[in-house]
Amino acid sequence: MKNNSVTLAPPDIIVEQLVASGIEYVFYNSGSREAKFFNALQANPKIHGILALHEGSVASIAGGYSQVNKKPAVMLVHLGAGLAQSLGQVLNLWRAGLPVVILTFGGDTGSYIDKLGLDLPHNSGLTDISNPFVKQSWTVVEPNALPLTIDRAIRTAMSPPMGPVHLAFYDRILDHDPIPTKIIPNSVPYPKAGIPTQEDISNLANELSEAKRPLIFFGDGISTDESIKTICNLSNNLGIPLCGNFFQNILEHPMFCGAINTIEDIKPDVLFCLGVTQMSGGDLIQKNDYRKFEIPDKVILAGSNPDNLKPLPNLVSTILADETHLLNSLDSYIKTNISKSFSQRIKWAVNQSKKWKASTKLIAQKSPKTSNTIRPFILAEAIDKELSKAGGGIVSMEQYCVPIDSITPDSTSPSNVYIRPAGGSEGYGVGGALGVKMASPEKNVIGLIGDGSLYYAAMGLWTAAHHNINILYIIANNGAYGVVAGHFKNAGGIMSDTNEYSGIVLDKINPATIAKGFGLESETVNNESFLSDAIQRGIEFTKNNNQPYLLNVMLPIGLPDGGKAAQPFKLS
Repeated sequence: MKNNSVTLAPPDIIVEQLVASGIEYVFYNSGSREAKFFNALQANPKIHGILALHEGSVASIAGGYSQVNKKPAVMLVHLGAGLAQSLGQVLNLWRAGLPVVILTFGGDTGSYIDKLGLDLPHNSGLTDISNPFVKQSWTVVEPNALPLTIDRAIRTAMSPPMGPVHLAFYDRILDHDPIPTKIIPNSVPYPKAGIPTQEDISNLANELSEAKRPLIFFGDGISTDESIKTICNLSNNLGIPLCGNFFQNILEHPMFCGAINTIEDIKPDVLFCLGVTQMSGGDLIQKNDYRKFEIPDKVILAGSNPDNLKPLPNLVSTILADETHLLNSLDSYIKTNISKSFSQRIKWAVNQSKKWKASTKLIAQKSPKTSNTIRPFILAEAIDKELSKAGGGIVSMEQYCVPIDSITPDSTSPSNVYIRPAGGSEGYGVGGALGVKMASPEKNVIGLIGDGSLYYAAMGLWTAAHHNINILYIIANNGAYGVVAGHFKNAGGIMSDTNEYSGIVLDKINPATIAKGFGLESETVNNESFLSDAIQRGIEFTKNNNQPYLLNVMLPIGLPDGGKAAQPFKLS
């Protein structure tokens, strides 16, 4: 491998290696003790810093950037305190297996003093608090091998199973004199999980071909354009319904059947789980997470992450392999070796999808019409229709009240991609949508964000305005933590008995006003007749002005039927 010899100061070496590794952006929050790094970043025209006002926003923007097509992202947060502030969103990066490299600089609390401002204490290492949330971490003491350190961190994040990597530097290296070193070019392809054996492919093909009611359950391992296209082709050819985990859906596919809960209706004899990492809600309502896997006679697990292969009821086979390579091999094998007709099963699979879509739409349309609000299913349909008319695009979401699954996309119009949040830690949506737009600048991007999610991370709006990131935010404003309200209702007790809820209603907050304070043009929509025009106007504004825009869409309040806010405690 050819290396480029240079003599540079350590901050310049770090930045030069990031550029050589193909990194276009560093997502960051400024810190005084990293001043020499930021000087090096500003001096290099081949890489750009994207400033966020909170470390959680830094992590979510980096996550959205890598979520689109699993591209490596780099973020930097300030010392131990900044790292701690980011961890709620770093958890999401870890949960989704996103290849984000986290850079921090920390002080020496061992040689002279026990406590150093904003750093972790002397009895804690620089990576201690990040370790539960990252794939790997290490501390850098000396500057001599910085190119190798940066290259290794990016390659570790990109190697299956992908995930965030924390690189903690002692900040004294930034003051080191220029040193001779070699910049490593990005000439070696990132590794993949491997190739499935011929026996694995043969057995899997036979199981799926002979099954009467097969079902494919796909997860985070199916996220790139190529893998989505491949799994849809396999489903079409073999007549196998598809369902995704909570964070994945393919609405336009004629055999898509929603989330894994559809297993109770399909009752498959063979369930093929591909790239799925099982996750529980962890509460009493979801105490039977694994019971659904007792329904099929056989369960087959496959994926590039060993976590994809952890045992489930009725497990008969596991395959550790790259998901896209496995799908291509499976498709090729079936075309060559299996001649049976799947026409009847194709009709069955399409019918299963139609039944699921009809049921989902019927439930969504039960939302009552109230004055000065827009029904959630009307908002879902309007977003899909207007974005398709504009040429299609991506909807990056963190909200739980607009029933996206109830949409029936127009097969004659450009399709839209719906990306759910990378994990369940609230506050991902605003920044995540920014990252999606930066990774796909040529596409229309809508950030569909709940009002509660917005308030976790509203400062991300400033980043959109500051860097002219032309994204349309649509705030689904139901004035409450609606999901939490449902749990409070089901828990019984005084809230259920009185139908009055504490800690739920988010009143006297105006997202449009917040947006204007951060420098965005915005408007409020509370009439269904004006909604489509407002969405169209917002899309056109982002295109014509290269600036963000925000629509505050008023929905019915997110409380159980007849519910209202309990009187809060007031100090005076």
